[in-house]
Amino acid sequence: MSESGELNIDHDLLALIKHQMQLRQPNAEAVEDIATAISDHIDRLGRSTPFEGVVDSATGVGKTYVLAATIDYLAQSRGWNNFVIVVPGRTILTKTIANFTPGSPRDLTNLLGVKTVLVTSENFDTPEMASIMDDSTIVKVYVLTVQTLIQPTTKVNRRTRTFTEGLGAEFYEWLVNADDLVVLADEHHLYYGEKFSDAVRGLIPRAIVGLTATPSSKTPADHIIYKYPLSAAIADKFVKTPVIVGRKDDRTDTNTALNDGITLLEVKRTAQDAYLAQNPTTSAVNPFMLVVARNTAEADELAEYLRSDDFRDGAYAHAVLQVDSSVTEDKEPDMWGKLSRVDLPTSPIRVVVSVAMLKEGWDVKSVYVLLSTQPSLSNVLTEQVLGRGLRLPYGKYTGVEMLDTLEVLAHERFAALLDRAGVLNEELVSFRTRTIVTTDQNNEIVVRTVTEETGRAVSPSPSDTQNQSESVDPNAAGQDPAATPDANIGSFLISEVDARETAGTAETEKISRTPITLQLADPEIILPKITQRPVAKKFSLSDITTDAVFVELGKSLRSNPDDELRRIRLTAVRVQGPDGVWRSETRQVTAADAISSKPTLDLPLELSRIALISHVMDLPMVDSSSASRSVEKANAGRLVDALIEGLGDQAPTLLSAFGGRAAVRLARLIQAEQRKVTPGIGYEEQIGFAKLAPSRNLGTRVMSDDRRGSFSKTTAYEGWAKSRMSADWFDSEPERALALIADEAKEVQWWMRLAVGDLTIAWGSGQLYNPDFLVAEDKGVRILLEVKADNQMLAEDVQAKRHAARKWVNYVNGLKEVQTREEKWSYVLVSSSDIKQVNGSWDALKRLG
Repeated sequence: MSESGELNIDHDLLALIKHQMQLRQPNAEAVEDIATAISDHIDRLGRSTPFEGVVDSATGVGKTYVLAATIDYLAQSRGWNNFVIVVPGRTILTKTIANFTPGSPRDLTNLLGVKTVLVTSENFDTPEMASIMDDSTIVKVYVLTVQTLIQPTTKVNRRTRTFTEGLGAEFYEWLVNADDLVVLADEHHLYYGEKFSDAVRGLIPRAIVGLTATPSSKTPADHIIYKYPLSAAIADKFVKTPVIVGRKDDRTDTNTALNDGITLLEVKRTAQDAYLAQNPTTSAVNPFMLVVARNTAEADELAEYLRSDDFRDGAYAHAVLQVDSSVTEDKEPDMWGKLSRVDLPTSPIRVVVSVAMLKEGWDVKSVYVLLSTQPSLSNVLTEQVLGRGLRLPYGKYTGVEMLDTLEVLAHERFAALLDRAGVLNEELVSFRTRTIVTTDQNNEIVVRTVTEETGRAVSPSPSDTQNQSESVDPNAAGQDPAATPDANIGSFLISEVDARETAGTAETEKISRTPITLQLADPEIILPKITQRPVAKKFSLSDITTDAVFVELGKSLRSNPDDELRRIRLTAVRVQGPDGVWRSETRQVTAADAISSKPTLDLPLELSRIALISHVMDLPMVDSSSASRSVEKANAGRLVDALIEGLGDQAPTLLSAFGGRAAVRLARLIQAEQRKVTPGIGYEEQIGFAKLAPSRNLGTRVMSDDRRGSFSKTTAYEGWAKSRMSADWFDSEPERALALIADEAKEVQWWMRLAVGDLTIAWGSGQLYNPDFLVAEDKGVRILLEVKADNQMLAEDVQAKRHAARKWVNYVNGLKEVQTREEKWSYVLVSSSDIKQVNGSWDALKRLG
């Protein structure tokens, strides 16, 4: 050991260990930072108190390799021979013992430069083991649960706290007296409670190295010596890409979610068969779905339903494994054995139903669908839950999106999922921490931790992109060896979608402040030009006598339920900033594969009818006092029945699928009956047709291809598939959301974000109105669209403009020139909630408008 005041870090040994263990770059960095922090504590600062530091590394990156490499380094560089690995429970204990058992499938000891002997609470009490423990030349690895180390009580005796004749002391006491003891605390965030803390820190080791993916709120900030966040792991392709899955209809029942999950799982299994046929040397896995229930009672119900003949005609009767505290050996024989083999291609298990037992230490790699019945996305997209499905089954990305993604289904509407997907920005923390050696103002060496935005300070070196393993070792490099360096940095999945969505992120974006004019693309647009002049009224439901408008509302909701699932990849990409630093940025990108999943159950029509009547009675303008309630309820039933009449024979299916949006539209129509505005618009006989040839001045707006990122009025979004302009900007987030829906709709030929003067309609006292969008569909359909906030929909000026626009459309459609061109014009006014409720369905949006 060097003299006090000097760092003692063996960089050659660190490099050798990285090479021998084929460590991923973040794991090698973590071991280096551990070595630096311990040397700083002991050598430079000369402290005799135990060192404690925490490695916070994303689930699935390989913390076990960090643990093993740390043992290897400290044993070789410092001659320390006693290492206690503390684990929180049985699952991690079994896995860790296998990691240090020579010859086991999980064995890591063959990668180490030192020979180790495994000691457990089951084998320490033998003369042979006592001799080994007393031998200062042998490296011992003690794998123990934290429970075995807790101080015993009068009711609970512990072998580790009982005098052992071979050791001449209690096992725990013997560990305390070891002058080179190192504690490696797996799932370190669990050891801040009084009993666990006393058990771990009471060992008084030379060092405590914690490993976790979710630090405790009690973890001191200065204890974090290395942090590698989930966003970086996704960008570096060390874990699967999460995909948020929802429906385009309003169904949120658990049975539908289970059916959707199985549909996705079967697509994954088919994708694996095709991939293995093209890659015969790749080992197969068993793709399965993990269902996380809220409690054991719900887990029982879910498992029973999945095994029943009512679900997929009994196809999954023997393919479900329930794992929770209520499950006995009689109920689920060989539960733990089946769970340990669930990754194997021979496993018959397709669904694992659990509560909270499998959050930590369950290192399976073939979870491909994660379904949680938790009511909030924040309970689903936490790294402890999400992490169960992030590991890569083949050790690297395949380039097949369905095999490189984890489908996440939650118990809420898709619009709510995306609204709350911001929680992932907390889980995909965009910062990383390193322990570095630097100099202070006196030019003296100091060691400090630095937290910065994720990303390397320089672009990846050729060795980083070339040092990749072809094996399926879970510690092998995450990038696809066939991908180019640019593809690794600038895009996330190798697919046409990614090339379109992330184009240009491989280089520093150069933002020009010079005004740029964007010209309209071909083909030409001919618009009608009409010279207009303006031509100058206690509520009860029984006042509504126009039942026909409610019948028409039902007809407008007759869009066929869209069974295609809405799937958004929550990706991360490497982007180089103006300062030259490569950072990880999270994005929402539409998944490439179109997956349809038909629901298994429709609600009885009477239940839907009762729900709609109840919704009407809860409206603030409806008098629900005892004196009026019976009359109002009878009239509410009348209006609901009119809507159902309009829905026709498919009413049960349609209300099951779109009950939520039907209730919203019904309420809005009743509100409209309260305040009708009927401004009139007259037309002069001057009619013309002119070619639309607008231009857009980009000015100082920032160009961006991240059309699903944070919204800004000062951003011009490019990369659209169907916009007539090369870039578009918007006044509000709902306007951009509408553009996204139109851009993805198969019925849409092209669309334009209209500017002032492109197409004007007279209203009121000679004022001019400019609609927001012009959308062209097949067969000459031309649609003017206006987007308004919910609280503006019934405003007098909005309704007056709507009325003027409808009159304009009716007039235009009667012109011979328009009929000759076989065009059909219409006008649609949509609210921000309409855009959210349709879940990306263009057809539903038009019908709601």
